[in-house]
Amino acid sequence: GTLPYLRVDLRRFNKQQFLESIGPCNRPFYEKVLNTDMCKQFLEDRLSEKVDYWTDHEIRTRPYAKQASQEVDMSPGLSHRQQMKPMRKQVSVTTFSSLAPRTFEILRLPPLNDTATYVKHSLTMLNKTIEDCRNPNFRPSYIYMRGMFLAA
Repeated sequence: GTLPYLRVDLRRFNKQQFLESIGPCNRPFYEKVLNTDMCKQFLEDRLSEKVDYWTDHEIRTRPYAKQASQEVDMSPGLSHRQQMKPMRKQVSVTTFSSLAPRTFEILRLPPLNDTATYVKHSLTMLNKTIEDCRNPNFRPSYIYMRGMFLAA
């Protein structure tokens, strides 16, 4: 589906509309992310319809993202109407194994306080994750991600 806040045809990203589509508890994080140079470059690449690793990854994981967006919150104590609302996902990076397409791991990234601290904490977490990773299908994704953080 199309994203109402991203208009590639007009080369326009509506930051306010995007932030309004995010749950209130996650908005401070996204406000910080949107002000980083990495995010600005990412948006510029998307608006320019650049074909790169990200577009390939988005196409390959589209079925999983669609499935995840259809999950509902069935927490006890909620009314039936509240239970049927789609769950808001935490900010995370999901890696999908090409050998086992239904298997995935979620790596929760540290909070984004400032770019230097974020990159440092992310690298520390990725180094530990790579060291502890026992699944050979996920390890290359973590190593690639570490390389991206080192480049940042």
